[in-house]
Amino acid sequence: MNAATVPPPLLDASMVQEALKSAGARPRMVWLAEHLGISEHELLPRAAAHFGLRPLSMGALRRIQPDFGVVSFADCQRKACLVGRFEGESEITVVLVDPTDTRLRQWLEVRVGQRQIDFALTAAGDLQAFLTAAEKSVRAMDAVKKKTERP
Repeated sequence: MNAATVPPPLLDASMVQEALKSAGARPRMVWLAEHLGISEHELLPRAAAHFGLRPLSMGALRRIQPDFGVVSFADCQRKACLVGRFEGESEITVVLVDPTDTRLRQWLEVRVGQRQIDFALTAAGDLQAFLTAAEKSVRAMDAVKKKTERP
């Protein structure tokens, strides 16, 4: 078997523990991808499976209707997360870029309350691109709201 046909190692608990210890200020998913010798997008389905999350490509992410009433747009940008729903689904989808961030998960669970949650994982760049596009809609809605509030 040559090197081109050998699949990269799977993500396991010891690698996650090493990322928690060694990544420092670097994003843990980036550290894990580099450690495995793959891209963050290639890591996405493996990490999602390892952590029991739904993997979201950019195409899937675009189908979410964000709910900035549950978690504000500013908090989504600051904390690298998203809360919303897929059309036709009743449960809330909470999108993360770092499945090892237990503090963020707890913070999100408090905001979502007793509603049923489906946690999902996406690449950091994809979430940032999604939020950049969503920002235009948020600003447009704010402008319309300000116009209608004027006497």
